[in-house]
Amino acid sequence: MKFSNQLWRLHVKKTDLARALVRDRGFPVKDVAKALSVSRSNLYERPELAPEKRGPYTKIDDEELLPYIIAIVDSRPTYGYRRVGALLNRKLQEEGKPGVNHKRVYRLMKTQGLLLVKTPQRHNSRAHNGKIETDESDKRWCRGHPIIKMGKF
Repeated sequence: MKFSNQLWRLHVKKTDLARALVRDRGFPVKDVAKALSVSRSNLYERPELAPEKRGPYTKIDDEELLPYIIAIVDSRPTYGYRRVGALLNRKLQEEGKPGVNHKRVYRLMKTQGLLLVKTPQRHNSRAHNGKIETDESDKRWCRGHPIIKMGKF
């Protein structure tokens, strides 16, 4: 409390002090935020403290995998990324190379525009609305269940 009272007398906000400590002194944001009871999001609010945005994700072997993927898609155009990934892993295993994750195959196929077009879902026109109609009144309606006898009763 003594520290915050001193800040109040100086008319300095805790967030401004925390930003100065991070920017000028190079203290970690997490430690400063915890010590001064300030939200870390307030410290990242200003552009000079915001972390740099990452570029697109690429791996070194992506260019090496693309010819395999394109060949599989050309020979089997109805296969999706999971089946393409399975065939690709078979091919790579034959050559003694490590396998590839299906998410990586998806990303590569997406960047090259090789993914299948999603078909719209069909809705059942005879959807059940909760009412059951029977042929006769006072007739019990139930779903048949198999009876399994377990020992003697």
